[in-house]
Amino acid sequence: MNKEVCTIFLINLDHSYCQAAQEKLVDLFSQQTKSLLKRVNNSYITGKVFNDDTIQWFSHLQVDMLLQVLGCSLPQEKAIEQMLIYVRFLRGGFLELVAPRFPDKHNKSE
Repeated sequence: MNKEVCTIFLINLDHSYCQAAQEKLVDLFSQQTKSLLKRVNNSYITGKVFNDDTIQWFSHLQVDMLLQVLGCSLPQEKAIEQMLIYVRFLRGGFLELVAPRFPDKHNKSE
């Protein structure tokens, strides 16, 4: 990855071009999440948990995670290690939403 391009991008996150690029990434991650959910069970997309707002929030987390790692100027090996830690955390959170260990106290039908 080109460090100069990343630095320019990270310094100018409020610029309309950078914001548009971030939104494109969010859209890309959202579409990817919807595709993965359809493979697991299409009903999750229209369910209470994985609605469009939840999917967009989850996608913003992924973009923020990426920007955070890029902004740290870590050596490539450390950046990859950090990304793997973040992905492990996000997967755990993602799985908790799909199959919660504790039933919702407000919804007795589940």
